[in-house]
Amino acid sequence: AGRAIAMDITPVIFAGGSGERMLPLTQGTFKAMLPIVNKPMILLPLGHLERCGFTEAVVIAIASQAKELTAFLAEGATGNIKADVITVPDEAGTAEALLIAKPKLKGNFLVMSGDLVMDIPLQRLTNAHQLHGATATVFLKERSQPRDSKPPPLQDIVVVDSSRERLLYLTSASDCEGTLGLRKSLLLHNGHVVVHTMLSDVHCYVFSRAVIDLLSGKHKSQLKSIRYELLPFLLRQQYIRPPEGDAVDVRPSAPANQAGGGDMSFNSASFEPAPRPTLCMCVTEPAEGGLCLRANTIASYLEANLEVAKGGFLNGIEPPIEKGDVGQAGFGSDCARGKGVEIGTHSAVKKSVVGDHCRIGNGVRITNCVIMDHVIVHDNVSLTNCVVCSNTEVHEEAKLKDCRVGPAFTVLPKLDAKGQDLCNLEVMDEGGS
Repeated sequence: AGRAIAMDITPVIFAGGSGERMLPLTQGTFKAMLPIVNKPMILLPLGHLERCGFTEAVVIAIASQAKELTAFLAEGATGNIKADVITVPDEAGTAEALLIAKPKLKGNFLVMSGDLVMDIPLQRLTNAHQLHGATATVFLKERSQPRDSKPPPLQDIVVVDSSRERLLYLTSASDCEGTLGLRKSLLLHNGHVVVHTMLSDVHCYVFSRAVIDLLSGKHKSQLKSIRYELLPFLLRQQYIRPPEGDAVDVRPSAPANQAGGGDMSFNSASFEPAPRPTLCMCVTEPAEGGLCLRANTIASYLEANLEVAKGGFLNGIEPPIEKGDVGQAGFGSDCARGKGVEIGTHSAVKKSVVGDHCRIGNGVRITNCVIMDHVIVHDNVSLTNCVVCSNTEVHEEAKLKDCRVGPAFTVLPKLDAKGQDLCNLEVMDEGGS
Protein backbone atom coordinates (compact mmCIF):
# COMPACT_ATOMS: atom_id res chain seq x y z
CA ALA A 1 0.00 0.00 0.00
CA GLY A 2 2.92 2.33 0.72
CA ARG A 3 3.92 2.39 -2.94
CA ALA A 4 0.71 4.24 -3.81
CA ILE A 5 2.29 7.56 -2.79
CA ALA A 6 3.37 9.57 -5.82
CA MET A 7 7.13 9.78 -5.81
CA ASP A 8 7.17 13.37 -7.06
CA ILE A 9 6.57 14.32 -3.41
CA THR A 10 9.78 14.99 -1.49
CA PRO A 11 9.58 14.27 2.26
CA VAL A 12 11.29 16.78 4.55
CA ILE A 13 11.98 16.08 8.23
CA PHE A 14 12.88 18.87 10.64
CA ALA A 15 15.29 17.27 13.11
CA GLY A 16 14.46 19.99 15.64
CA GLY A 17 16.42 22.19 18.01
CA SER A 18 18.18 21.66 21.31
CA GLY A 19 15.08 20.47 23.15
CA GLU A 20 15.24 22.93 26.03
CA ARG A 21 11.67 22.08 27.02
CA MET A 22 12.84 18.52 27.62
CA LEU A 23 15.62 19.25 30.09
CA PRO A 24 17.14 17.46 31.94
CA LEU A 25 16.69 14.68 29.36
CA THR A 26 18.59 16.65 26.74
CA GLN A 27 21.65 17.35 28.86
CA GLY A 28 24.63 16.36 26.73
CA THR A 29 22.52 15.44 23.70
CA PHE A 30 19.80 16.95 21.51
CA LYS A 31 16.19 16.00 20.99
CA ALA A 32 16.59 14.15 17.67
CA MET A 33 18.97 11.68 19.35
CA LEU A 34 16.84 10.99 22.44
CA PRO A 35 15.85 7.31 22.39
CA ILE A 36 12.31 6.14 21.82
CA VAL A 37 12.20 2.42 22.57
CA ASN A 38 16.01 2.36 22.45
CA LYS A 39 16.28 3.96 18.99
CA PRO A 40 17.21 7.62 18.36
CA MET A 41 14.05 9.63 17.80
CA ILE A 42 15.04 10.72 14.27
CA LEU A 43 14.69 7.10 13.10
CA LEU A 44 10.95 7.06 13.78
CA PRO A 45 9.82 9.50 11.06
CA LEU A 46 12.43 8.05 8.69
CA GLY A 47 11.18 4.53 9.34
CA HIS A 48 7.58 5.63 8.83
CA LEU A 49 8.42 7.27 5.50
CA GLU A 50 10.10 4.05 4.39
CA ARG A 51 7.02 2.03 5.32
CA CYS A 52 4.96 4.47 3.26
CA GLY A 53 7.11 3.77 0.19
CA PHE A 54 9.61 6.60 0.18
CA THR A 55 13.24 5.81 -0.65
CA GLU A 56 14.75 9.26 0.03
CA ALA A 57 14.16 12.07 2.51
CA VAL A 58 15.63 15.48 3.25
CA VAL A 59 16.59 15.99 6.90
CA ILE A 60 17.01 19.61 7.99
CA ALA A 61 19.44 20.02 10.88
CA ILE A 62 20.70 23.13 12.62
CA ALA A 63 24.44 23.80 12.31
CA SER A 64 25.31 22.93 15.92
CA GLN A 65 23.88 19.42 15.47
CA ALA A 66 24.42 18.70 11.77
CA LYS A 67 27.84 17.06 12.06
CA GLU A 68 26.78 14.51 14.68
CA LEU A 69 23.45 13.84 12.97
CA THR A 70 25.07 13.40 9.55
CA ALA A 71 27.63 10.96 10.97
CA PHE A 72 24.93 8.91 12.67
CA LEU A 73 22.69 8.72 9.60
CA ALA A 74 25.69 7.80 7.44
CA GLU A 75 26.25 4.67 9.54
CA GLY A 76 23.40 2.90 7.79
CA ALA A 77 20.92 3.02 10.69
CA THR A 78 18.18 4.37 8.41
CA GLY A 79 17.43 1.07 6.67
CA ASN A 80 16.52 1.38 3.00
CA ILE A 81 15.70 5.09 3.00
CA LYS A 82 18.45 7.55 2.11
CA ALA A 83 18.66 10.63 4.35
CA ASP A 84 20.12 13.79 2.79
CA VAL A 85 21.06 16.20 5.61
CA ILE A 86 20.74 19.93 4.88
CA THR A 87 22.45 22.27 7.35
CA VAL A 88 20.77 25.55 8.30
CA PRO A 89 21.81 28.26 10.81
CA ASP A 90 20.73 27.61 14.40
CA GLU A 91 18.56 30.72 14.38
CA ALA A 92 16.77 29.90 11.09
CA GLY A 93 12.99 29.56 11.19
CA THR A 94 11.33 26.53 9.64
CA ALA A 95 10.10 28.45 6.58
CA GLU A 96 13.54 29.99 6.13
CA ALA A 97 15.03 26.49 6.32
CA LEU A 98 12.75 25.34 3.49
CA LEU A 99 14.18 28.09 1.32
CA ILE A 100 17.71 26.86 2.06
CA ALA A 101 16.60 23.35 1.05
CA LYS A 102 15.03 24.68 -2.19
CA PRO A 103 17.49 22.89 -4.56
CA LYS A 104 16.31 19.54 -3.16
CA LEU A 105 12.59 20.30 -3.57
CA LYS A 106 11.68 19.61 -7.20
CA GLY A 107 7.90 19.26 -6.84
CA ASN A 108 5.34 19.00 -4.04
CA PHE A 109 6.89 18.30 -0.66
CA LEU A 110 5.78 16.74 2.61
CA VAL A 111 6.97 18.30 5.88
CA MET A 112 7.17 16.35 9.14
CA SER A 113 8.41 17.28 12.57
CA GLY A 114 11.29 15.07 13.71
CA ASP A 115 9.50 14.36 17.00
CA LEU A 116 6.37 13.01 15.30
CA VAL A 117 5.61 9.42 16.30
CA MET A 118 2.98 7.88 14.04
CA ASP A 119 1.98 4.65 12.35
CA ILE A 120 -0.79 6.15 10.18
CA PRO A 121 -0.32 5.74 6.40
CA LEU A 122 0.34 9.04 4.64
CA GLN A 123 -1.56 8.14 1.48
CA ARG A 124 -4.75 9.97 2.47
CA LEU A 125 -2.77 13.14 3.06
CA THR A 126 -0.80 13.04 -0.18
CA ASN A 127 -3.74 11.83 -2.27
CA ALA A 128 -6.03 14.58 -0.96
CA HIS A 129 -3.39 17.19 -1.74
CA GLN A 130 -3.03 16.04 -5.32
CA LEU A 131 -6.75 15.42 -5.86
CA HIS A 132 -7.63 18.99 -4.95
CA GLY A 133 -4.57 20.62 -6.49
CA ALA A 134 -4.06 22.23 -3.09
CA THR A 135 -1.50 24.80 -2.04
CA ALA A 136 -1.26 23.24 1.44
CA THR A 137 -2.83 20.17 3.03
CA VAL A 138 -2.69 19.79 6.81
CA PHE A 139 -2.89 16.54 8.77
CA LEU A 140 -5.07 16.85 11.89
CA LYS A 141 -5.51 14.27 14.67
CA GLU A 142 -8.66 14.12 16.75
CA ARG A 143 -7.93 14.04 20.48
CA SER A 144 -9.54 11.45 22.72
CA GLN A 145 -12.19 12.55 25.17
CA PRO A 146 -10.91 12.41 28.77
CA ARG A 147 -12.16 9.49 30.84
CA ASP A 148 -13.19 11.73 33.74
CA SER A 149 -15.85 14.42 33.54
CA LYS A 150 -13.39 17.30 33.30
CA PRO A 151 -13.47 19.24 30.01
CA PRO A 152 -10.25 18.68 28.05
CA PRO A 153 -7.85 21.64 27.85
CA LEU A 154 -8.00 23.61 24.62
CA GLN A 155 -5.00 23.13 22.33
CA ASP A 156 -5.75 24.14 18.74
CA ILE A 157 -8.80 25.82 17.27
CA VAL A 158 -9.60 24.68 13.74
CA VAL A 159 -12.18 26.19 11.38
CA VAL A 160 -13.25 24.32 8.24
CA ASP A 161 -15.90 24.88 5.57
CA SER A 162 -19.20 22.98 5.30
CA SER A 163 -17.51 20.10 3.45
CA ARG A 164 -15.17 19.72 6.44
CA GLU A 165 -12.36 19.33 3.96
CA ARG A 166 -11.22 22.87 3.30
CA LEU A 167 -9.17 24.45 6.07
CA LEU A 168 -10.01 28.10 6.72
CA TYR A 169 -8.42 28.99 10.04
CA LEU A 170 -5.97 27.42 12.49
CA THR A 171 -4.59 28.85 15.69
CA SER A 172 -3.33 27.77 19.10
CA ALA A 173 -5.86 28.21 21.88
CA SER A 174 -3.23 30.11 23.87
CA ASP A 175 -3.18 32.79 21.16
CA CYS A 176 -6.94 33.41 21.35
CA GLU A 177 -7.11 34.81 24.89
CA GLY A 178 -10.64 33.44 25.28
CA THR A 179 -12.00 35.04 22.11
CA LEU A 180 -12.11 33.61 18.61
CA GLY A 181 -11.89 36.50 16.16
CA LEU A 182 -12.93 35.37 12.68
CA ARG A 183 -12.77 37.85 9.84
CA LYS A 184 -16.11 38.81 8.33
CA SER A 185 -14.70 38.03 4.90
CA LEU A 186 -14.11 34.41 5.97
CA LEU A 187 -17.78 34.00 6.94
CA LEU A 188 -19.04 35.80 3.85
CA HIS A 189 -16.95 33.76 1.46
CA ASN A 190 -17.95 30.43 3.00
CA GLY A 191 -21.52 30.86 4.23
CA HIS A 192 -21.25 28.05 6.79
CA VAL A 193 -18.20 27.08 8.82
CA VAL A 194 -17.50 24.48 11.51
CA VAL A 195 -15.27 25.19 14.52
CA HIS A 196 -13.33 22.28 16.04
CA THR A 197 -11.70 22.30 19.46
CA MET A 198 -10.68 18.63 19.61
CA LEU A 199 -8.35 18.50 16.60
CA SER A 200 -4.58 18.85 16.92
CA ASP A 201 -2.10 20.10 14.34
CA VAL A 202 0.71 17.52 14.58
CA HIS A 203 3.03 19.44 12.22
CA CYS A 204 2.64 17.18 9.19
CA TYR A 205 1.88 19.05 5.95
CA VAL A 206 2.05 18.76 2.18
CA PHE A 207 2.85 21.92 0.20
CA SER A 208 2.92 22.66 -3.50
CA ARG A 209 6.22 23.65 -5.07
CA ALA A 210 4.74 27.11 -5.64
CA VAL A 211 5.08 27.76 -1.89
CA ILE A 212 8.86 27.76 -2.29
CA ASP A 213 8.50 30.42 -4.97
CA LEU A 214 6.34 32.42 -2.54
CA LEU A 215 9.06 32.17 0.13
CA SER A 216 11.57 33.47 -2.41
CA GLY A 217 9.44 36.52 -3.27
CA LYS A 218 8.55 39.80 -1.65
CA HIS A 219 6.96 38.14 1.41
CA LYS A 220 10.25 36.44 2.30
CA SER A 221 11.04 38.66 5.30
CA GLN A 222 7.56 38.11 6.80
CA LEU A 223 7.46 34.32 6.54
CA LYS A 224 10.01 32.73 8.86
CA SER A 225 7.95 29.99 10.57
CA ILE A 226 5.80 27.40 8.79
CA ARG A 227 3.25 26.99 11.57
CA TYR A 228 3.01 30.56 12.82
CA GLU A 229 3.55 32.67 9.71
CA LEU A 230 3.49 30.72 6.42
CA LEU A 231 0.41 28.62 7.12
CA PRO A 232 -1.68 31.54 8.51
CA PHE A 233 -0.62 33.59 5.46
CA LEU A 234 -1.84 30.90 3.07
CA LEU A 235 -5.08 30.48 5.00
CA ARG A 236 -5.79 34.24 4.82
CA GLN A 237 -5.09 34.31 1.09
CA GLN A 238 -8.12 32.07 0.54
CA TYR A 239 -10.62 34.73 1.52
CA ILE A 240 -8.78 38.07 1.45
CA ARG A 241 -9.08 39.67 -1.94
CA PRO A 242 -5.63 41.09 -2.74
CA PRO A 243 -5.30 44.52 -4.34
CA GLU A 244 -5.72 44.59 -8.12
CA GLY A 245 -2.61 43.19 -9.77
CA ASP A 246 -1.23 41.96 -6.42
CA ALA A 247 -2.70 38.44 -6.26
CA VAL A 248 -0.48 35.77 -4.77
CA ASP A 249 -0.80 32.82 -7.14
CA VAL A 250 0.30 29.81 -5.12
CA ARG A 251 -2.18 27.20 -6.36
CA PRO A 252 -1.00 24.94 -9.16
CA SER A 253 -4.40 23.64 -10.36
CA ALA A 254 -7.99 23.10 -9.15
CA PRO A 255 -10.75 20.62 -7.86
CA ALA A 256 -12.30 20.18 -4.24
CA ASN A 257 -13.23 17.38 -1.42
CA GLN A 258 -12.14 15.45 2.44
CA ALA A 259 -12.36 15.19 6.68
CA GLY A 260 -14.18 16.34 9.88
CA GLY A 261 -15.78 16.08 13.37
CA GLY A 262 -16.91 19.42 14.86
CA ASP A 263 -18.37 21.27 17.81
CA MET A 264 -19.94 24.59 16.77
CA SER A 265 -21.32 26.11 13.57
CA PHE A 266 -21.74 29.62 12.18
CA ASN A 267 -24.03 30.61 9.33
CA SER A 268 -24.12 33.72 7.19
CA ALA A 269 -26.14 34.69 4.16
CA SER A 270 -25.49 32.44 1.20
CA PHE A 271 -22.53 33.79 -0.73
CA GLU A 272 -20.77 32.28 -3.72
CA PRO A 273 -17.08 33.05 -3.34
CA ALA A 274 -15.01 34.21 -6.24
CA PRO A 275 -12.41 31.65 -7.36
CA ARG A 276 -9.31 31.82 -5.20
CA PRO A 277 -5.78 31.04 -6.33
CA THR A 278 -4.90 29.61 -2.89
CA LEU A 279 -6.48 26.40 -1.59
CA CYS A 280 -5.77 24.89 1.84
CA MET A 281 -7.20 21.46 2.63
CA CYS A 282 -7.11 19.15 5.65
CA VAL A 283 -7.23 15.45 6.38
CA THR A 284 -8.44 14.27 9.79
CA GLU A 285 -7.58 11.07 11.62
CA PRO A 286 -10.20 10.01 14.21
CA ALA A 287 -9.25 9.59 17.85
CA GLU A 288 -9.68 5.82 17.63
CA GLY A 289 -7.34 5.70 14.62
CA GLY A 290 -3.63 4.95 14.63
CA LEU A 291 -0.86 6.27 16.83
CA CYS A 292 0.00 9.91 16.18
CA LEU A 293 1.63 12.20 18.74
CA ARG A 294 4.55 14.58 19.06
CA ALA A 295 7.23 13.72 21.60
CA ASN A 296 7.97 17.40 22.25
CA THR A 297 7.42 17.47 26.02
CA ILE A 298 8.63 15.11 28.71
CA ALA A 299 5.08 13.85 29.28
CA SER A 300 4.49 13.14 25.59
CA TYR A 301 7.99 11.64 25.27
CA LEU A 302 7.15 9.16 28.02
CA GLU A 303 3.79 8.44 26.40
CA ALA A 304 5.41 7.86 23.00
CA ASN A 305 7.83 5.33 24.46
CA LEU A 306 5.10 3.41 26.24
CA GLU A 307 2.79 3.41 23.20
CA VAL A 308 5.51 2.18 20.86
CA ALA A 309 6.61 -0.49 23.34
CA LYS A 310 3.02 -1.67 23.66
CA GLY A 311 2.37 -1.78 19.93
CA GLY A 312 5.83 -2.78 18.77
CA PHE A 313 5.27 -1.25 15.33
CA LEU A 314 8.95 -0.31 15.06
CA ASN A 315 10.10 -3.91 14.99
CA GLY A 316 11.16 -3.48 11.37
CA ILE A 317 13.96 -1.14 12.39
CA GLU A 318 17.19 -2.91 13.27
CA PRO A 319 18.32 -3.90 15.80
CA PRO A 320 14.99 -5.50 16.79
CA ILE A 321 13.30 -4.62 20.05
CA GLU A 322 13.45 -7.42 22.59
CA LYS A 323 10.02 -8.01 24.07
CA GLY A 324 9.58 -9.34 27.58
CA ASP A 325 7.03 -11.97 28.56
CA VAL A 326 4.86 -12.09 31.66
CA GLY A 327 6.65 -14.12 34.29
CA GLN A 328 9.86 -14.31 32.29
CA ALA A 329 12.79 -12.34 33.69
CA GLY A 330 10.37 -10.00 35.47
CA PHE A 331 9.28 -8.13 32.33
CA GLY A 332 5.64 -7.67 31.37
CA SER A 333 4.48 -8.27 27.81
CA ASP A 334 3.92 -4.53 27.33
CA CYS A 335 7.61 -3.74 27.92
CA ALA A 336 10.61 -3.34 25.64
CA ARG A 337 14.16 -4.00 26.74
CA GLY A 338 17.51 -3.53 25.07
CA LYS A 339 20.53 -5.78 24.78
CA GLY A 340 22.42 -7.14 27.79
CA VAL A 341 19.83 -6.28 30.45
CA GLU A 342 20.28 -8.05 33.81
CA ILE A 343 17.48 -8.32 36.35
CA GLY A 344 17.47 -9.78 39.86
CA THR A 345 14.96 -11.92 41.70
CA HIS A 346 11.51 -10.77 42.81
CA SER A 347 11.69 -7.71 40.53
CA ALA A 348 8.88 -6.58 38.21
CA VAL A 349 9.00 -4.23 35.22
CA LYS A 350 5.59 -3.20 33.83
CA LYS A 351 4.64 -0.89 30.94
CA SER A 352 8.20 0.35 30.64
CA VAL A 353 11.18 0.65 28.31
CA VAL A 354 14.62 -0.41 29.53
CA GLY A 355 17.73 0.45 27.49
CA ASP A 356 20.87 -1.49 26.67
CA HIS A 357 23.16 -2.96 29.36
CA CYS A 358 21.08 -1.94 32.37
CA ARG A 359 21.38 -3.76 35.70
CA ILE A 360 18.29 -4.11 37.85
CA GLY A 361 18.66 -5.49 41.37
CA ASN A 362 16.42 -7.60 43.59
CA GLY A 363 12.95 -6.57 44.71
CA VAL A 364 12.76 -3.65 42.25
CA ARG A 365 9.42 -2.25 41.00
CA ILE A 366 9.44 -0.24 37.75
CA THR A 367 6.13 0.96 36.26
CA ASN A 368 5.42 3.37 33.37
CA CYS A 369 9.07 4.36 33.05
CA VAL A 370 11.74 4.97 30.44
CA ILE A 371 15.15 3.75 31.58
CA MET A 372 17.92 4.66 29.13
CA ASP A 373 21.22 2.82 28.54
CA HIS A 374 23.75 1.75 31.20
CA VAL A 375 21.55 2.51 34.21
CA ILE A 376 22.12 0.66 37.50
CA VAL A 377 19.08 0.20 39.75
CA HIS A 378 19.96 -1.26 43.12
CA ASP A 379 17.82 -3.47 45.38
CA ASN A 380 14.32 -2.56 46.56
CA VAL A 381 13.97 0.56 44.43
CA SER A 382 10.55 1.79 43.30
CA LEU A 383 10.23 3.87 40.09
CA THR A 384 6.83 5.07 38.81
CA ASN A 385 6.17 7.39 35.84
CA CYS A 386 9.84 8.35 35.63
CA VAL A 387 12.39 8.99 32.89
CA VAL A 388 15.91 7.98 33.91
CA CYS A 389 18.73 9.04 31.58
CA SER A 390 21.84 7.04 30.67
CA ASN A 391 24.68 6.24 33.07
CA THR A 392 22.59 6.98 36.14
CA GLU A 393 22.79 4.97 39.35
CA VAL A 394 19.77 4.62 41.63
CA HIS A 395 20.79 3.37 45.06
CA GLU A 396 18.99 1.05 47.46
CA GLU A 397 15.42 1.68 48.56
CA ALA A 398 15.02 4.93 46.64
CA LYS A 399 11.41 5.72 45.79
CA LEU A 400 10.80 8.04 42.82
CA LYS A 401 7.46 9.02 41.30
CA ASP A 402 6.88 11.42 38.38
CA CYS A 403 10.58 12.33 38.34
CA ARG A 404 13.04 13.16 35.56
CA VAL A 405 16.58 12.01 36.28
CA GLY A 406 19.36 13.57 34.18
CA PRO A 407 22.35 11.70 32.72
CA ALA A 408 25.16 10.36 34.95
CA PHE A 409 23.27 11.30 38.12
CA THR A 410 23.51 9.43 41.42
CA VAL A 411 20.25 8.95 43.32
CA LEU A 412 21.06 8.53 47.02
CA PRO A 413 19.84 5.56 49.05
CA LYS A 414 16.30 5.83 50.48
CA LEU A 415 15.59 9.08 48.64
CA ASP A 416 11.82 9.66 48.43
CA ALA A 417 11.04 12.15 45.65
CA LYS A 418 7.93 13.08 43.71
CA GLY A 419 7.63 15.35 40.67
CA GLN A 420 11.27 16.47 40.75
CA ASP A 421 14.06 17.06 38.24
CA LEU A 422 17.15 15.30 39.55
CA CYS A 423 20.24 16.33 37.64
CA ASN A 424 23.81 17.62 37.85
CA LEU A 425 23.39 21.40 38.06
CA GLU A 426 26.85 22.16 36.67
CA VAL A 427 25.83 20.45 33.42
CA MET A 428 22.59 22.47 33.35
CA ASP A 429 24.58 25.69 33.80
CA GLU A 430 26.70 24.83 30.79
CA GLY A 431 23.54 24.66 28.68
CA GLY A 432 24.12 21.02 27.81
CA SER A 433 20.91 20.63 25.80
